[in-house]
Amino acid sequence: MTVIITIVCIIAVGSYILTNLKAIGYIVEVSTVGRVTFVQGIIALSLVMVIYETLGGMRSVAWTDAIQGILLIAGCIFIFCGIEYQYGGISTVAETLVVSRPDLWHPPDFEQKRLWLSTIIIIMFGISIYPQAIQRIYAAKNAKTLRRSFQIMVFMPIVTTFFLVMVGIVGLARFQGLDKQGSEEITLLLLNDMSIHIPGVKYFIILFLSAAVAAIMSTVDSALLAISSLFTQDIYKRFRPGASQSNLTGTGKIFSWVLMACMAYFATNLPQTIWRLTEIKLEILCQVAPAIFLGLHIKSLHGRSILSGLSIGICITLLIMFSSSIGLSIEPKPWGIHAGVWGLAANFSTVGITSIYKRMPVKC
Repeated sequence: MTVIITIVCIIAVGSYILTNLKAIGYIVEVSTVGRVTFVQGIIALSLVMVIYETLGGMRSVAWTDAIQGILLIAGCIFIFCGIEYQYGGISTVAETLVVSRPDLWHPPDFEQKRLWLSTIIIIMFGISIYPQAIQRIYAAKNAKTLRRSFQIMVFMPIVTTFFLVMVGIVGLARFQGLDKQGSEEITLLLLNDMSIHIPGVKYFIILFLSAAVAAIMSTVDSALLAISSLFTQDIYKRFRPGASQSNLTGTGKIFSWVLMACMAYFATNLPQTIWRLTEIKLEILCQVAPAIFLGLHIKSLHGRSILSGLSIGICITLLIMFSSSIGLSIEPKPWGIHAGVWGLAANFSTVGITSIYKRMPVKC
């Protein structure tokens, strides 16, 4: 069970690195006006990041994240002020969209509501068990510092998501007709448009983009540290129980280099959008949630029940997700619900059924 969960976590965190690499490729390409291509940006910064991970540690990553996070929040506030100045604020943008896209103001139908709920479920169960996020807990100086950070951090998704929604709404009004690939560059397009119309703003934009690139690099670094720890402690050490700490550290670093090379290759070749790759990652990762949530709070739960639920949940998720590739006529999101949610439902159900069955008295 531990090995399977570790492999699932490594795949999920690897996909997390993949989406960040694609994002950093877009940032470099757009900000340099094509002088540095998407592929060149990914390869160059991947090399920098893997060297950074090899030389650094989790506490250094936490400190750099804190500094870069402050810069990013300042940049988001700056973008919000720029939107208010250049585009007349959200009310003016809304009036424009009422005329140009009246369909956006219609209430969502039942199918859209199901899709939204399904998205919320995979985000709730997937992001809450990010291995690299859980690992950062151990970078805290003490329990008091950890509690204080959580008290502040619980409100941060509201703040950051608000700015992202604002950028999306303004970009929708300003740049109409973008395809899925173009919509992933909406923030960069909006920043470029603001730099043309607002004198002197390009220097702040350069600072913001630099902070964004640095934050992505630091985030990928922490993900690589988590993967290195997962592989060495939960897989490699099982087969080499007598391995020294230096051997474990070296093996983890080598694995990080190999994984980064694979993710850089996939980032430059996979056609899926960043959001689709994020969905796939969360759909697979949320299958680990029952093992962590139920395992922490139900001490009598048997490992075989968790393993049964995990196996069935992953199989159903992958079957639905890749059904078209094997010739099955199953929709990628049956009834507007993600494959991962169907797998999670089967996962929880299997754990419950097998647990009840194991507790039933055996009649002779």
